[in-house]
Amino acid sequence: LVFGGLLLYNVIKDVGAVKSITDGISRVTTDPVLQTLIVAWALSGLIQGVSGFGLPIVILAPILIGLGLKPIKTVACIAIGHSWAVAFGSMSSSFFTLALITGLSMPTLAYWTSIFLGIASILTGFLVAFVHGGIKSIKKGFIAIMVMGPSMAFTYFIVSSVALSYMTASVISGLVGIFCGIALTKTRFYMNKKVKQINTDKNKINFNLGFLPYYVVIILSIIVGWPTNISKWLSTHLSIGFNFPETVTGLGWVNLNVVSYPPFNMLTHPGTILLVSTFVGLLFFKLKGYQTFVSQGIKNSFKSGYKSMLGILFTTMTALIVNESGMAFFTAQETMKIAGNNYFFLIPFIGALGTFLTGTTTSSNALFGVFQKSTADIAGANAYVASAGQASGASVAGMISPPKLAIGLSTSGAEGKLSDVIRKTIGPLFLLLVVLSILTAIFAFT
Repeated sequence: LVFGGLLLYNVIKDVGAVKSITDGISRVTTDPVLQTLIVAWALSGLIQGVSGFGLPIVILAPILIGLGLKPIKTVACIAIGHSWAVAFGSMSSSFFTLALITGLSMPTLAYWTSIFLGIASILTGFLVAFVHGGIKSIKKGFIAIMVMGPSMAFTYFIVSSVALSYMTASVISGLVGIFCGIALTKTRFYMNKKVKQINTDKNKINFNLGFLPYYVVIILSIIVGWPTNISKWLSTHLSIGFNFPETVTGLGWVNLNVVSYPPFNMLTHPGTILLVSTFVGLLFFKLKGYQTFVSQGIKNSFKSGYKSMLGILFTTMTALIVNESGMAFFTAQETMKIAGNNYFFLIPFIGALGTFLTGTTTSSNALFGVFQKSTADIAGANAYVASAGQASGASVAGMISPPKLAIGLSTSGAEGKLSDVIRKTIGPLFLLLVVLSILTAIFAFT
């Protein structure tokens, strides 16, 4: 999955598509606040839904910098702006990980997660505007935020918890936000006095062709994510899983025997979708006569992604050991004795801490997911709400993830300025975590 996302980005970058996408967006509006909201808030959520792993910042930082925003503000705005989309981002890898290790029903888990992060998505719009230019930018972008935010939040909820298309929730919500932002340029509030003209080059790749691989990702994600006969057939073919017998630990913790745990579905796996989309893009680029650099793209993808691949692999393995040995349950039991029900205010903060320490939301969910669920079970609380608090806290904490920000800074010309970015994002993160903590504590016992 990590490799597929990085390869997709490197392919479109090497063919010159990133520049074409930049020029296309700069033609939409001349309003700097609306530009930032469309790019750093809505488009970043769409890209997070497809790839993630710092790629929203990598791809979009050059765009906003080219539009006149300073590098540190650029990275901070994108880091905040895409945080709402992380839970169902990267083809829902972190959401699937949480559902896998907790054993919770995905539809109900998606229901609560989408509510929490739907609220967070609206707040992130205000926070992006604040980082962009303080209260002045909030006033200027207020109408846009109040149109784009609820539209994205509602779509997020419908796609993930009603349509049950987890892999497309962030993508489609981001698209809705972009369309709303573009529509606002036709209103008196954001109408362009003079649209910026970009010098055209007949040899340059056009916007739609450059964006083609992402179109393919969206289409394939809908096909495999939507509950239809096609998706059912795809999910039941070329599936690999292992059988495990019942085990009992020295403390009496029992793991029942499992058949095909966990199955790896080759035809519906997010990594497969990304690789197929990359191949389709390469095919069309070649047919149109554009030079591609496949071997270089593969090399760069492994070089920049192997640490994340190994990190996710080992943290997930560690989490499963903690789960299967009963460590998470017994730790949660002792925690509840000390903190009692007050612990539920801390759940999103624990999820955020996991993201900061491990670098990814997926790893945070893998390490703390079972612990949070076990705590809720012991307290007689709603385990889905507790797990949604974990997922939401881990998601928004992506704005202070050192590995993600470091990768993003590589394309902004601000390498080594990690602490400067975190200083701009730590305040917005704390505000979001307080809101999520209150929501978690309120709904945990309802």
